[in-house]
Amino acid sequence: LFTAPPREPFDHRKAARDLLVKAEIAYGKQQYADACGLAGQALRLFLSGENGVRHEMTNTELLAFLRSIPADSRTVRDLLDRCADVEFARGTLGPEEFPEIVASIRSMIDRRP
Repeated sequence: LFTAPPREPFDHRKAARDLLVKAEIAYGKQQYADACGLAGQALRLFLSGENGVRHEMTNTELLAFLRSIPADSRTVRDLLDRCADVEFARGTLGPEEFPEIVASIRSMIDRRP
């Protein structure tokens, strides 16, 4: 009888960091919509996992959830809105804007153990 080796628990922090690296690579290739989509996904994945939700929530689901707990949902909403604007061609990025978005998300990921 074959048994599968035990799986490592899902590390939402590492997964979110990996998505940010992919976002930075896409940005470097001038794939701005993809870069913003990946950055937003990293933030959603991290906050979903951080709050015990076992799947990645949509922007709407995540913001509704954050309103139900003590959290600074304004910063999260602003970041997600900005990423979505660029991802879905409703906006463009200023030269320093994407590095600031990534730095803000990375700071959230690295802030808590």
